[in-house]
Amino acid sequence: MTFHPESDVNLQRAYEGAFIENRYRLVQYLAEGGFGAVFRAEQQILGQVVRQVAVKIAKQAVFSAAQLLEILKEAMILAQVIDEIEDSQAKRFLVRVYDLGMLQGRDQRAFIVMEFVTGKSLQKKLEDYRIMPQPMCLKYARQLCIGLSALHQLERPVIHRDLKPDNVLLTAGDEVRIVDFGLAARLEQAVGFVRGVAGTPHYIAPEVLVREESGPASDIYSIGVMLYQLLTGVHPFEKLMPPPEYHEAQARQWVLEQKRRNTPLPPAALNPTVEPRLNEIVMTCLRFQDGDRFPNARALLDAIESVPEVEPEPRDKLLAQGRETSESGRWKDAEQILRKGAELRPQMEDRTQFDLCFRWGVALLMLRDYSKATEVIHWAESINARKHHLETRRDRAAFYGTLADAAKQSGGGMIERQFRERQKQELGGG
Repeated sequence: MTFHPESDVNLQRAYEGAFIENRYRLVQYLAEGGFGAVFRAEQQILGQVVRQVAVKIAKQAVFSAAQLLEILKEAMILAQVIDEIEDSQAKRFLVRVYDLGMLQGRDQRAFIVMEFVTGKSLQKKLEDYRIMPQPMCLKYARQLCIGLSALHQLERPVIHRDLKPDNVLLTAGDEVRIVDFGLAARLEQAVGFVRGVAGTPHYIAPEVLVREESGPASDIYSIGVMLYQLLTGVHPFEKLMPPPEYHEAQARQWVLEQKRRNTPLPPAALNPTVEPRLNEIVMTCLRFQDGDRFPNARALLDAIESVPEVEPEPRDKLLAQGRETSESGRWKDAEQILRKGAELRPQMEDRTQFDLCFRWGVALLMLRDYSKATEVIHWAESINARKHHLETRRDRAAFYGTLADAAKQSGGGMIERQFRERQKQELGGG
């Protein structure tokens, strides 16, 4: 039976489990964003499941054709450009639109049906790693630039205008999908700008705020911020905190002026393993004047291709293998891999060594080897005490929270309570 909810209701409650347009079963509510609610859904025909899809249901009801076109702008741009792009490889890195329209009935809302990406966001991967190995950063940067360069090189280029780690999804096969084109815009010609302020403050290019204009180089700035974060674990301008008494406009102007005057530390200053050429590329992306950056994603891709290949250090390889094995629930294999990596014992107690010990400890908890787990976790704690890899109370609370969750899953009630208490202490410390 087709579902027609009342107007002005909670989208999750109204639509989860609903069957819309006689072909989409909204199986699970996932999240809500600027457009509306997102559901994991099944496309069906005659009761048979054809494929998994993502369905977006708009927050607001539609009252006119003009309003419908405005609400569906994101999907329409994506659908149009996929047809215009000839590079099949570039298409792979852009999320696909399958269907769009307006739900019929008393509650007329726009809907979009898109590719369902099974995996995680680049933001989640960044949180897992904190600092990513350079080969992994380069892989994601290449794929991001290949997809984006196809948009920038169209006869009427498309500017994404909201590139950030949350809007880059990673498939189960670890391939990039660029998503959320809700703020995207098309130029009228191959060279020019789009008027208006759009984007996420931490990733927005200076010219968008200064001149209220966006061009391909504005997307490049956003990529530069992301690359800096992947390579160092910190935002290039995270220390720019305007005086608390400033209102929004004053704070924005203050941050702009600080960015104009102060260049962030190069990534290599925070992570000595960053190749000099990649270090130079990131700093070029972050230049204040858009004319001083790479002009578009194709130019940035060419520069990235010039970075020498770096063979991952054995411990980095083992850490990556240990993560993947843990995520698939193969805890015995993960324990062996992570133990091998941790026992290589480098001269410096770096972040990789801390992560190996931490994840080895989690694997031991899942295997109910609580005695060895306590020993290994103490090793991780001692590394952190000396090297401060977990800089904030929030980071340390997350560390103990993960350990407590693992202990709970394996039935270790006593050790879970110990980790919960430490988590509580960190959270209580502000």
